[in-house]
Amino acid sequence: MLLMIPLFFLGAAGASFANCLASRMLIGQSLCCPKRSYCPTCQHPLTWWQLIPVFGWVRQKGRCFFCNAVISPWSTFCELICGLSFIILWNSTYLTWVASFVVFSTLTFLATTDYQQMVIFPFSIVGLLPLLELFPWSFPHSAISIGLCSFYSIFLLALSKCRHSLGLGDCEILILIFWLTGPVIGIAVILISSFLIIPIVIFHRKQQPFVPTIAISLILLSDLVAIRPSLLAVVWSSALAN
Repeated sequence: MLLMIPLFFLGAAGASFANCLASRMLIGQSLCCPKRSYCPTCQHPLTWWQLIPVFGWVRQKGRCFFCNAVISPWSTFCELICGLSFIILWNSTYLTWVASFVVFSTLTFLATTDYQQMVIFPFSIVGLLPLLELFPWSFPHSAISIGLCSFYSIFLLALSKCRHSLGLGDCEILILIFWLTGPVIGIAVILISSFLIIPIVIFHRKQQPFVPTIAISLILLSDLVAIRPSLLAVVWSSALAN
C-alpha cells in the first residue's frame, strides 16, 4: 500500500518532465537554460513546492503565486492521469514499470506538442517502442495480423492525404501503434479516441488535436491489461480464431 504513493509521484513526475520538455521545444528553448521552471506570464522562477506534481497547481488554486495569472490545468491533468496509471501498475514487474514510464512520458510529450500547437516531432515516437513489453501477446506475428496491420497502415496513410482529416503525424503514431501492439489494440485505440474526441469537436465546432485522445486511450488499455491481463488476451485469441 505504501508503494502506491511513490509510484504515483513517479508517474506524475515523468508526465511533468515530458510536459516541460515539450513546452520548451515548441518555443525553441533549451531544457537546461533557464535551469528552473518559471511562470510563462511573469517569468518568475518557481519555488520547490510549486514544482510538486498536482500539489503545486492545487495549492495555488490554479493561479500563479506571484502574478495571479491563470495556470493551464493541462500539465496537472497529464500528471494525474500518469500518476493514477502507475498506481494501477503497482503489482507489475520492474521491467513493466520502466516500459510504462517511457511510454507514458512519450505519450505526454506527443500529446502536449499536439495540444499546444498541433505539432508532432517525428523523432519522439521512438519512445513508443517499449509498447512491445506492455502488449507482448498482441504483437503482429501471424499472417492475418500482419495483413490487417498492412491494410490499416495503407488506409491511414491515404486518410492523411484528405482535407479535414487526420494529420500525417496522427497517422504515423497510429501506424506505429498497430505494428507494435497488433490490430486489436490498434483498432481499440482508434475507437476509444474517436469516442472521446467527438463530443469535443461537436462542442467547439473546429479541428481538434487527436493525439491527446490517442494517448489517453493507450494509457487506459495499458491499465486494463495490468488489471485483467487475461481479458484482452481472450479477445485477441477470439479475433484470430474468427
